[in-house]
Amino acid sequence: MRSPNSCGYISPSKMRFLMKIWKNTLDLIMRLIIINSNNYTFRVSKEITIYFGTMSGNSEELADKSKEFLTEKNHNVSIVNLEDATPDSLTDTSYALFIVSTWGEGEPPVDAEDFFEALQGSEIDLKTVQYGIMGLGDTAYELFNEFARQLDQELERLGAIKITDRVEADVDYEDDFDSWIAKVAEIWAENAVASVDT
Repeated sequence: MRSPNSCGYISPSKMRFLMKIWKNTLDLIMRLIIINSNNYTFRVSKEITIYFGTMSGNSEELADKSKEFLTEKNHNVSIVNLEDATPDSLTDTSYALFIVSTWGEGEPPVDAEDFFEALQGSEIDLKTVQYGIMGLGDTAYELFNEFARQLDQELERLGAIKITDRVEADVDYEDDFDSWIAKVAEIWAENAVASVDT
C-alpha cells in the first residue's frame, strides 16, 4: 500500500477537489451544447406516417407535399393510402398525419371505407400516437368535411393525442394546407427540443 509520500498518491481531499472541477466542467459543456448554444441547431428526427384518403387525388397530392416539407426538416416520412392501412397498423408509428376528403353525403372516399369501418369497431389503444388531421371538402355540401370530423372523433375515442386543431379546408385549400403543415412541423420541433432538455 502506497504511503502519502509515494509517487502518484492523491489525497482524499485533493481527489474530491478534482472531481468537483470535472463535474463542473461537464455541466458547463452540456449547457453550452444543449441549452445555451447559439451556433448549432439540433434536429431530432421523427418517424412520421402520412395517411391519405382521396377520390380526386387532392389528398394524395398534399400527402406528397407534406412528405417533402417534413423531409426537409430532417424527419423520416412515409405515405400510406388508407386503403392499405388497418387500425392495428396505426401503432407502427408514434407520429401520424391524416389528409382526407369527404365524398357524397358526408361519406369517406372509397379507398378509406374499409379502414374507417374497421376503426369504428376497434378498441385498439392509440395513446402512444400523436396525430394531426386535415380535411378537404366543399361548403356547397351540407355535410362539410364530415369524414374528417368522424375520423378525428374515432381517433380521439381510441386515445390518440391530437397535436393541433383539425383543419377543414374548402375547395381552395392551398393556404390552409401551408399554415397547417408549418404548424405541425413547429409543434413537433418544440417537442423534440423539450425531449432534449429533459
